[in-house]
Formats: sequence, C-alpha cells, structure tokens
Amino acid sequence: MATEPDEGSGYSLNYQCSPPGGITFLVLALVVGALCALVIPAMDAGLPTFWLTMASALAGAFIGSGPARRVVLTDGGHLLVTGFGQHVDVEARSITAVSVSRWARLGFGSAVVHWTGGQFRIWRSMRYTPERRHSFWSMRHATGRGGKDFGDLVYRLRLCNPALTIEGVRPPAWALPPPMRQPPHWN
Repeated sequence: MATEPDEGSGYSLNYQCSPPGGITFLVLALVVGALCALVIPAMDAGLPTFWLTMASALAGAFIGSGPARRVVLTDGGHLLVTGFGQHVDVEARSITAVSVSRWARLGFGSAVVHWTGGQFRIWRSMRYTPERRHSFWSMRHATGRGGKDFGDLVYRLRLCNPALTIEGVRPPAWALPPPMRQPPHWN
C-alpha cells in the first residue's frame, strides 16, 4: 500500500471512516420520511414539489457523505482518530484489544478499542485514502466497505503490538498464513 509523508517524521497510513451503514440508513429514512410527509401540505400551499424533492436529495447527499472521521496510523506507532467530536491520540503499543460486537458487524454500532488508559469507539466503515482528504465533499470517499479496510488497520495495529487481542474482525488476505502445499499423491 502506498503511504504519504506525515507532518512529523516518516510516513503514515490515512483512512477516512464514516458512520455505520445501518445507522446511516435509519437516519436517512427518517429525514426523507419527514420530507415526504410535508409534500401534501406543501402542495396545498401551492409550493412546487421540486423544492421538497431538492431538499430530500440534498439531505440524502449530506447524510450519505456527511460526518466523517480521519484515522491515521503513523510509522512512529501512534493511532490518531480525529473529526466529528472525537480526538484520540494513542500509542499503538498501548492498545490491548479491539472488539466488534454482533450489532456492529450488522452495521448498527462501532468497534471498541481498549488501551491501557481506557477505551474509545471507532467506526468500522472506512476506506484507505493514499492521500489526505482536504475536502468535506470529496467524491473519492465511499461508505459501506463492510469493514474491509478496518480489518487492514486492525491487523496493522497487531504488527505494532503482537499481544493485541482481536475479536470479531476478519483478517485481510495479507495477514492470513500461506496455504500449506499438499504432498503429491502416489498410488
């Protein structure tokens, strides 16, 4: 994977994460439902339905690409999680466990990262971004990756701390041991 120089020394792996897919879908359904409930009163008032359609499209675009967090794993062994009201700077060697509940795997929760100073939650829907995203509306970020890049991040944390306990995270292909060769069958 390509890396990018960080402000400090060395290189970093940058990820962009978004809220869980199930929660995003529920919020989107509530907002669009509320806007649809306003269609009949708006038509009675003579307001063109175009404006309500436009409002629901903008609401869907905002919620779909909306609140995001930036996750950076530096070569110095620090995990930085920033954005949407969260700022965490943890040394990767102090992380003791990463656990993902069944609800989080279904898209209705987040993973829990345990470290020697406590714990914090992190969203699983994340995407590796080779270069840092500066724009809120960047179209390169897509949600709903199902934790594929999250698994990559977690197993890279395990490289920093081999004693890390991982629960409920499927390993990426590079973290699996190579398949054993079968000896030839002689009859």
